[in-house]
Amino acid sequence: MKSHPILLSAVLLVGCVSAGGPVHLRGDAWQVTAVDNTAFEAARVGLAQANDFCAKSGQSAFVAIERTNADMPARHIFTIDFQCTARGNSPQAQAEYLMRNYQRDCAIAGFDLGSPENIQCATTLAEKAKPKAPTPRR
Repeated sequence: MKSHPILLSAVLLVGCVSAGGPVHLRGDAWQVTAVDNTAFEAARVGLAQANDFCAKSGQSAFVAIERTNADMPARHIFTIDFQCTARGNSPQAQAEYLMRNYQRDCAIAGFDLGSPENIQCATTLAEKAKPKAPTPRR
């Protein structure tokens, strides 16, 4: 008789995704975490939440860092740190997208996404990456 409540609990947990809304980290950085019994579904839900959040302001999500973890069998945790960025191919959108890439690289290097240190690191990388005018030959 004791196995029935356990079996019922197992049936209720199958196919259930748990996700909170975006959490503000710092600056313009946000984080979403989704939990599901499959890594694919947890990732799908997490990315959808980030995209929906950014779409409300006419932007799209730029994923800087993603992490997956399985803390127990059939429980996968997917967490992403993201920023909203302009959509389209305009020069402004392309410049913003490029800066987001630099911020992601700096976050991977250890500067918290959206922190002043991260922004300074990204600005420095952007300056170093600017094409230099060719020097005339003599």
